[in-house]
Amino acid sequence: GSGHGMHGYWTGVSRPVGKFSGSLLFDGYDDICVITPDSTHELGPKWNGFTVEGWLNIQTIPAGTSIIMRRKGDSGSQFDLRLVGSTIVGEIYNTENTPFSVTSGSMGALQASKWYHIALVKSGNSWNIYKNGVSVASTTDTDPLNNPSANLEIGTLKSASWATQFNGNMDEVRIWNTALS
Repeated sequence: GSGHGMHGYWTGVSRPVGKFSGSLLFDGYDDICVITPDSTHELGPKWNGFTVEGWLNIQTIPAGTSIIMRRKGDSGSQFDLRLVGSTIVGEIYNTENTPFSVTSGSMGALQASKWYHIALVKSGNSWNIYKNGVSVASTTDTDPLNNPSANLEIGTLKSASWATQFNGNMDEVRIWNTALS
């Protein structure tokens, strides 16, 4: 568990040495990590700031789309952070469940077998993607963030045929109710 009442499970994921501690190793085939927030730990539209972050070591750059982490359920979506080839894309959903994207196209290609710190950050109406502490993409949106009743899924997109499983290691994955910079 997280130590904050948010518990989950993983299937098929192993725990080798990571960037700082025991990372999660996703094999790119059938591994999944799911965290179910309870009603006292909503991932919030009421927050003025919001950060989703983690260390990634990609073993295979996907030919298409690969999910790093997302929050989506039957009642709608909140965000997803994914790889499209070697580009990072953050997709954020408003209360109408309408997505808008921020894409890291100008940061240069990610390389396999190298650790990167990646973050998707909301600060007021601004959204940024950071790579190793440097903002590589930004956008603005004044619509409120959606807050569906949904699990947080890491390394997978269980129900979509258009995406592949994440293949690599993740370490120190965190969600904050503040904008980190």
